[in-house]
Amino acid sequence: MTKQEKQPLSLFRYRRADELVLDHLCRRIINFSSPMGFNDAYDFRIVPYMNNLTHEQIEQMVKDHPKRAEMPLNMPAQAYEEQFNSIAAKKWEEWRQILGVACFSARNDEVLMWAHYSGGKGLCLEFDAQKAPFNEGCLYKVKYVDRPEADAFQILTAPDERSAYQLLASKSREWKYEQEWRLFKEAPGERCYATEVLKAVYLGVEAEESTKERVRAIVKEIYPHAKLFQGRCRKKEFGINFDEVPL
Repeated sequence: MTKQEKQPLSLFRYRRADELVLDHLCRRIINFSSPMGFNDAYDFRIVPYMNNLTHEQIEQMVKDHPKRAEMPLNMPAQAYEEQFNSIAAKKWEEWRQILGVACFSARNDEVLMWAHYSGGKGLCLEFDAQKAPFNEGCLYKVKYVDRPEADAFQILTAPDERSAYQLLASKSREWKYEQEWRLFKEAPGERCYATEVLKAVYLGVEAEESTKERVRAIVKEIYPHAKLFQGRCRKKEFGINFDEVPL
């Protein structure tokens, strides 16, 4: 996370109320997915590029390149750009295939997100973003941009994939309403969190009674400090309010 970005106190994750999600809730699991399956056609699929390289940038990349002996300093700048763009594209693809990503939002009352990610019948989990795994240096706020961007120079000069996480956290401005934050992991898979990390569970407006009872039982048994809320539609404007449910 860049220094100018203030980490929120809470982050929210919208989920469908299926068996896998309820199992993860029981086991205190955050699942990190491969970005290869993300629904946005541009997400993690932007081809990195560079142009108008300075002489200093060329020198730096030639010096740092493993096969620098095969890359003289007297080629035209365009030739360097073509080679480095090709190398950056391969490195970007490697990162894209091995990383695990978990997506969160800074808000829990976005109607579109309830529809898209929970089907209206699911739930939204509130996590304490000041505790592990959110405070371990791998959390980044998504940057919403007007044009696809992936700086090949930054990719090639990054010492490891952690340095490139910010590059992998940008989306079209059309997604801005999500207020998304991304948590990265070295590979897809599960990560267990401490009981106190879950602050609350919010039930969708159309959550089924069976879901309500199961989630209430899980929260009561496993998360003694967490709260449970039931969503309801606002009457005079689009949005969702939440009423606390006794445990």
